[in-house]
Amino acid sequence: MEKVLFILMGIFMLNSSSGSVVARPGRTRASDLYLVIGKNGEQVSLLDLSVMRAVQLENIRGKKMSLIEKLAFTSVRHKLRNSISKDGFMEWGRLEKYMHHTGGSKKLEAGGFALGFFLNLFGVLIAYLYQDEKRKRRIWSSWLGFGLALTIVMTLVAAGVNLK
Repeated sequence: MEKVLFILMGIFMLNSSSGSVVARPGRTRASDLYLVIGKNGEQVSLLDLSVMRAVQLENIRGKKMSLIEKLAFTSVRHKLRNSISKDGFMEWGRLEKYMHHTGGSKKLEAGGFALGFFLNLFGVLIAYLYQDEKRKRRIWSSWLGFGLALTIVMTLVAAGVNLK
């Protein structure tokens, strides 16, 4: 699974790689950008990868993928397909937007988690009111903390534990 995740992340890191791929090309055809996949070092263009099925990738790699790896590949393939324009050129803006969204907002912020876990909805409200560069992560983490606290309470109530 680590190999597949490494390959899939490589797709989205083309703009920061140091190989034969230019870091930020003006207009590059997706068919001109290649990734090395598999034990034999087969090269697959991004255009081919965007339409490739999981079974075809398994054949190239020579290894069967688990269900989670197939789902991850399908998701990344969809994002890659959306970042290729109708005429076959890469649209780097869409790819960067996806990378920024997935990389920046879903990391756990301990303070926000504690706010949601211990103060419940009041903690979530405080997270919304506090303004700084970690605001999105803090809000997400506070909702996560609130959800975990609510799940614990509901589990205890369902088990018949007296909370008084």
